[in-house]
Amino acid sequence: DKNGETALMAASVNGSFEAAQLLLRESPIEGLCARDNEGNTALHHACHGRWGYMTQLLLDAGSDASALNKHGQWPSDMWTNASNYTAVMAASAAARLEPLRHQRIQRWVRRSLLVLWRSSNHSE
Repeated sequence: DKNGETALMAASVNGSFEAAQLLLRESPIEGLCARDNEGNTALHHACHGRWGYMTQLLLDAGSDASALNKHGQWPSDMWTNASNYTAVMAASAAARLEPLRHQRIQRWVRRSLLVLWRSSNHSE
C-alpha cells in the first residue's frame, strides 16, 4: 500500500494467523525481511497489535527480533506496557553489540516476548 505495508504486515497487526501462515508459505524470506516506509517489519506490526501467537509464528519463521525501524525501535518497543520491557530492550541491544552471542540472545528475546504477551492478559 502507500505506506509500504505488505499483506503479511496487515495480517500481523490484525492477528490474522491463518493468512500469515499462508503468506509465509508463499514467500517466507521476502515477507519476513520486508519493511514499510517507517522501517517496520511484520514482527514490529505483530508486537504493536500485541498478538502473542502471531509474534511466535514470525519468530519461529525467522524474524529478526533485533531489527530496528527508522525511529530506532525494536519490535519489542511496540509492546510498550510490558512489565519486563527493559530486560527485552537490553537483550536486543546486546544482540546488536555482540554478534557472537546473537543467536542465544535472539532465543531469549523470543521467550521474553511470549512472557510479555502472557502477562498482558490480552485474550485472543
